[in-house]
Amino acid sequence: MKKNSKFLKALSAVLCVLTVFSIFAVGMSTSSFAANPSMSVRVNGVNSNHIKVTWKINNDLSKTIDKIQGGKYRIYYKYNKSGEYKYINTDLKNNSLNVKTASNTTVYVRVGVMQSNKKTRVYLSNVAKGGTLVSVPTYTKVYRNYLGEKSWIDYDYHGYYSKPVTCAVKIKLPRYREGQCTYVIYRYQNNKWSKILFDKTSAEIVHLNVTPGTKQYYRVYIFNPYGERTNTPLNIYFVAPPEAPGKLRITRTDATKYKVTWKASPSANTYLVKVKTNAGIKKYSTAKTTITVTASAKHNEKVWVYVYPKNISGYGYYSETYYRLP
Repeated sequence: MKKNSKFLKALSAVLCVLTVFSIFAVGMSTSSFAANPSMSVRVNGVNSNHIKVTWKINNDLSKTIDKIQGGKYRIYYKYNKSGEYKYINTDLKNNSLNVKTASNTTVYVRVGVMQSNKKTRVYLSNVAKGGTLVSVPTYTKVYRNYLGEKSWIDYDYHGYYSKPVTCAVKIKLPRYREGQCTYVIYRYQNNKWSKILFDKTSAEIVHLNVTPGTKQYYRVYIFNPYGERTNTPLNIYFVAPPEAPGKLRITRTDATKYKVTWKASPSANTYLVKVKTNAGIKKYSTAKTTITVTASAKHNEKVWVYVYPKNISGYGYYSETYYRLP
């Protein structure tokens, strides 16, 4: 019985040693990402293709790291749950690191503690999820969406014009790989910035009822799916397209020449004049409000004239009139 008792004690000691060794071996394993709450990890966007990984360790893990000579932190990151982890190393004295990643994407991150040989890992954190900041969006140029009513201005020469009452700006957002980005848009009016849209996920915004020829200012902030705002807003500045010129007149001066006059459009700096007959279309450009054009027309034929005002944003809506040959 004494021999059996000694044998059982010896066997118990051996099993205890094996258990401790097994636990230590699991902690040293590199084949699995075993979660451990001794470190908290946070991921924040820096710009459209960089993230900042920050980690904080507790006292127990700090003591373990203090014993490691020449070790490294290893930052593991990937772009989808089933993908392969990439990694980058940094010194144990650091507690944060900027990592270059794919642009406009979600990133899965873990932080490991490596021995000096950089092959044996003694600790691995839980998974932290974050994303890059959304890149500055692109937007189309101002496009005109006029809703005008044609108004007769002088029945003696059959002239009329359409006065624009609206124009629009359209802003397009980039697509995020995982989740939908949101945005806030401000418009500058009456010497202050006013929020006109918030937390919209549609691909565009259209702002109507813009007075022709006026200056327009917009400021757009983009948020990624984690609520982080882009560092700098998209600033949009444009001058609304000009109003159609008024009091358009055409007068015949000889057999093939016509004098065209009109009232200046307030914000226009040049004008495109088109003269249309059955023979075709001729084009003229001028900065003045009068021009002499040539056109060959037959008896009872109409000579049509169209005047397009232009400013820095492009052409506005045109005025039109015609002269009928006797």
